[in-house]
Parts: sequence; structure tokens; C-alpha cells
Amino acid sequence: MNQHWPDPRDPWSGLVAPQDRQQGSHNVGGYQAPPGYQSGAWPAQWQAPHAYAPPGPGYAHPWPGNTDPGPTTGSVVSALVVALITMMVCSGTNVIGVVLSCIALGKREENPGEAAKLTRYAWVSNWIHLALIAILGTLFVAMLVTASGVEP
Repeated sequence: MNQHWPDPRDPWSGLVAPQDRQQGSHNVGGYQAPPGYQSGAWPAQWQAPHAYAPPGPGYAHPWPGNTDPGPTTGSVVSALVVALITMMVCSGTNVIGVVLSCIALGKREENPGEAAKLTRYAWVSNWIHLALIAILGTLFVAMLVTASGVEP
């Protein structure tokens, strides 16, 4: 067979792979540039496009599997302690915070997403009751101040 034709069993044997080509090199596929042809960098319109920058530190890719680690044990236990304290101070009205914290503590291992949601709800209930305690405490102090200024 003629040496100018590639081997039919391996048609790419004499060619240079695209990753082996150098920018500005005109020796592509074993062929030389014609005499007098300017060798050097490729024209600007033929340059390789610029690669995109990697994502910043705030855009990490999630790993496969469980992407929500769930609440920490400290968060759930502290929500339970605060719920118990506000339940005692508010005459038992924060029983919902205690129940949500207990359920979240039980589901922490088997369903961390659900436990995180229940812990958030327990903290919402706790903050509502802490706000009620603050409002009632302020009203009580205001009544004491006004009551002490009035003479019988």
C-alpha cells in the first residue's frame, strides 16, 4: 500500500493527537507549513476560549447521599431546656415546645431533616413564649411603678 495513505486498520496512527498540538505550531498531522508561511501564534479569532473560573467558596457542590446533617444534639437539648423553663414560667403553655423538642431528639439519627424542622419549630415556640414573658414582665414592672406612686 502507498505510504501516503493511512493504514486502514489504524487510520489515526500518523497523526498528532489534538492535546499534543502546541499553540502556534503549524505542524499538524505530520504536515509542515508551506515555505514563507508565517509561523507563530494563531490569530486572535482562533484562540482557545477562556475557561470559566471555578466556583467560589460559598458554592460547594453537595455530596451524594444525605445532604442535611440535621441539628446538633446541643441545639435540640437546649431547645428542650428552654421549653421546660418557659413551660414552668408560663403556667404550662409551652408544652408544644417540649413535645417538639422531644420528638426532634428521637428523630435526630433516623431522619435528620425532619429533626431539623421540628427543632426550628420548637425554637419558634420558645421565642414566642420568651417574648410573652418579657411583655408580661414589663407590664408587671409598670404596674408596680404606677401603683407605688399612688397614695391611698
